[in-house]
Amino acid sequence: TVASGNAPEQMDELFIKEPEISIIDLLKQAGFASSNSDARRLIVGKA
Repeated sequence: TVASGNAPEQMDELFIKEPEISIIDLLKQAGFASSNSDARRLIVGKA
């Protein structure tokens, strides 16, 4: 894992078109959250 100092050989890239984006929208666009509420839960839960 990246946290242990071992980055994967290949990582997916995400290109964002907007010049500014909220962390909630970023989590949704990256596929880590399916809704605003889900993204907020991830942030509050320090995921």
